[in-house]
Amino acid sequence: MINLESDVLKVSVNLFGAELRSVINKETKEEFMWSGDPKYWGRVSPVLFPIVGRVSNNEYHYNGERFEMSQHGFLRDQEFVLVSSTDTYAEFSFVSNDSLLSVYPFKHEVRIAYELVDSKINIHWRVFNLDDQTMYYSIGAHPAFAMKDNEEYVFELEGSSDVSLITLDGGYVNGTSEFTDRSVEIIVESFIDDALIFTGLDSVSLINKDSGARVRCAFPGFDYVGLWTSYVDGKLSPFVCIEPWLGITDEKGGYDELSQKRSIRALSVGTDESHVYSLEFL
Repeated sequence: MINLESDVLKVSVNLFGAELRSVINKETKEEFMWSGDPKYWGRVSPVLFPIVGRVSNNEYHYNGERFEMSQHGFLRDQEFVLVSSTDTYAEFSFVSNDSLLSVYPFKHEVRIAYELVDSKINIHWRVFNLDDQTMYYSIGAHPAFAMKDNEEYVFELEGSSDVSLITLDGGYVNGTSEFTDRSVEIIVESFIDDALIFTGLDSVSLINKDSGARVRCAFPGFDYVGLWTSYVDGKLSPFVCIEPWLGITDEKGGYDELSQKRSIRALSVGTDESHVYSLEFL
């Protein structure tokens, strides 16, 4: 585990998946991140790559070949190496190996960095195409935040006037509808049909209505954001996720080639792309 510290926060990142595991307010000792209890959901903040969500029937085609891939891809289950670090900054790297070519036919490197600035964490992703062909990928975040028992929470949405809600059917995209509310109650009815997925937003805040504390996730320029929690025995789990995505689960009915997947990114040979989002704990 790699530990970072600012004047306000203490942060821990696991080399496995370069996953953010803990964010603690130094003054109040409050832990903001979900514990990863497998009874509800065994992860904390996985990075989704090279797909977000599902590919139809867990398979896709590229250049006439068939590949199998499970939900959210494989990066979250890879061991990273630490590239550099200071008290407030750490950068991690994963370079693909030949064994992955059977599920994803592109050689690549992904770097993930965490930068602490007072009460904020800037999360940097950098994706490198190390192959001799155009590389197609999606990438997304999935941080989960703890909720206290018997306290009420709400999501506050910020973005353009043209916010849309992506509707799902069996975990696949099947439509879009206008969404005019700027808050979402965290109740069972909100999540009964799986995640809520929006376009047109720049940030989402999780607000504790009892204490006024909030976590603000800002992701300007991202294609989508998903809001999700599981529910067990008819009750919401004690966490919620705010998930900025560059990519999305397949549309119902699928497509012929990976290059046609909705919101897939094309990365030219020998180039790289950088993406940044932030978490602020207020």
